Amino acid sequence: MLKTTGSTTETGKNNYQFGAFVFLRHGALQLLGSTRNALKITAFRYKQTTNHKLQTIMKSALSIIPLAFLAVSANAATLSLNFVNNSGGTSEYTGAGVLDTTSRTWSTLTGGTSAANGGATTSNTFGGVTVTVNDYGDFNSQPSPDINLFDGYVFSGNTNNGAETITISGLAAGNYDFAVYAAWGFATNTQNYSVTDANGTSGIKSATGSNKTTFEENNNYVVFRNVTVDGTGSFDLNLDGGATGTTGWFVSGLELQAVPEPSSAALLGLAGLGFLVRRRR
Repeated sequence: MLKTTGSTTETGKNNYQFGAFVFLRHGALQLLGSTRNALKITAFRYKQTTNHKLQTIMKSALSIIPLAFLAVSANAATLSLNFVNNSGGTSEYTGAGVLDTTSRTWSTLTGGTSAANGGATTSNTFGGVTVTVNDYGDFNSQPSPDINLFDGYVFSGNTNNGAETITISGLAAGNYDFAVYAAWGFATNTQNYSVTDANGTSGIKSATGSNKTTFEENNNYVVFRNVTVDGTGSFDLNLDGGATGTTGWFVSGLELQAVPEPSSAALLGLAGLGFLVRRRR
């Protein structure tokens, strides 16, 4: 008969516990490995799903890029116009404006035979935009030592301060920002400007042109924001020399920029997102 001592029993117990530990450790490692693999598979599938969604967005964005550019270009009329002396003086302007701050050469417009008390009309087209000066007196120049945009000007020469107009036509329907530059050197003759667009006639904005060194709003220029053009494709700038003026109104230049529609800006933004996604690939 085999006699079991306390030491032998303790050894068997320890061996059993060690075996259980090894078994549990092996199972835990297998579970950990399976979990890691599952996480990798989940991450891979998530990445595939995300990439697919991004690719779908990119394709949609790229497909509407032409529509975005069509929407913007249909309303992308711009105008940078400098009135110059009709006697052959050189007052053409190259430089920045207040709406477009990039330097460029501006278009020029001059008139024909002067009319001492107004009554002459001249018109020209620039990039599809037509500018018609109604009832002006003459085109002239007064050299400015700083910004030669203010050298040349058109004026009414009309001492009764009657309101005349400059018509801007050939525009696509939409909203525009419009800047009017007053001739300098006529500080005693306040210039009053307003616009008549699809919404009616705006409030009056005034300038004197007394500052000849830098652009200064409501001194040598005024800006009308969001001028609304309807299907007629035109609006009027109303000019008046003011109640105290003796020589009528003066204008040195005009600047016009289309205001992008919010939907067009959104389309371009979505197109930009598609471009970024494509670069990530």
